[in-house]
Amino acid sequence: MKFIISPFFLLKKISNISKVIIRKPIISSLENFLFEIIDGSLTIVGSDLQNFIISKFSINSNENISVLVPAHILIDTLKILPDKNIIFSIDKDKYIIEIISKNGNYKLLGKNSDEFPNIFIKRSLNTIKIPSLILKKIIYNTAIISNNDELKLSVNGINIIMDKIGMTVITTDGYRLVKYFRNDINFYIKKNFIISKRSFLLLNSLLSNISNKIEVEFNNNNIYLKINNIIMVSKLVFEEYLDYQSIIPNKNLYNLNIYSNNLLMSLRRLLIYTNTKTRFIEFRIKKNSLSLVAENSNNNKAIEIIYCKYSGINININFNAKLFIELLGIISSKEIKIFFSISNQACVVQPGKKLKNESLLLLIMPIILT
Repeated sequence: MKFIISPFFLLKKISNISKVIIRKPIISSLENFLFEIIDGSLTIVGSDLQNFIISKFSINSNENISVLVPAHILIDTLKILPDKNIIFSIDKDKYIIEIISKNGNYKLLGKNSDEFPNIFIKRSLNTIKIPSLILKKIIYNTAIISNNDELKLSVNGINIIMDKIGMTVITTDGYRLVKYFRNDINFYIKKNFIISKRSFLLLNSLLSNISNKIEVEFNNNNIYLKINNIIMVSKLVFEEYLDYQSIIPNKNLYNLNIYSNNLLMSLRRLLIYTNTKTRFIEFRIKKNSLSLVAENSNNNKAIEIIYCKYSGINININFNAKLFIELLGIISSKEIKIFFSISNQACVVQPGKKLKNESLLLLIMPIILT
């Protein structure tokens, strides 16, 4: 079976798909693209078992065939070929793929497509359209604060809740929590599901040059996203998400107002003077004053005092400076509000001004010294 194609065009099609492919996967067939030609249409699929990325386009071929093509060597070959049409030849009995160009011939050993995991896509009536700019903002505000431990699925993923009121997205890494809400994305019934962090980051990479609306479908097993001519299917995480409402303090809170950039730059400077393991900085809070104190095991020490608006009780509380800096990076407003209760309970961080169609709540746990 043969067809003629531009190497640049083919490379462009498989570049997005290649983002899902990992090196040395559990199943060796996942190092390959699935090429499936049916009735003059070529479907290319990449997968890591949790996610499938699919592209489909027309080619000039009268034969039907299905084969696995080694991903990395195909990509590397297409990258260095001049943009002159090539002949893509597939021997369906020996699984040999041959690329014929004016520069030479290149043979790749493929595999039987039966070794590739099945893609089970059950389409759903649960369908919404989300503008890509909003989806990018949702990912930006939440994906950084999530657990990297693949064994802790209940906190590794991103919890999404949709109902008639709006859409709430919750992520946590065990030390911090983000609750992001939008009232301009809603659904006629309540739906609650978890997407893995990897799926979220893959989606973000596919959105890089997209400006239109994204079609989203979901059922009890999968979420299905149509991004221009790319389809992404991700398996949902079947775990109970933590009871995040119970860990957000809402009583006896003392409010500190401060310029975000002032706090951010102070923390970055004082981070140099912290121990590399704990990274903790002491916050000494009293009326209209925040003192930041950092000291390491070599007796290097730094202190900075920042003016703020605060009228609560005096509090001394310790935080991991690195985690706090990452948290502040999410907030775009000039001023922030930090709510404290007592020195051993989490504090809440929010933008100083209310945002249109959205609300953002950040939570960070203190370091308890013994």
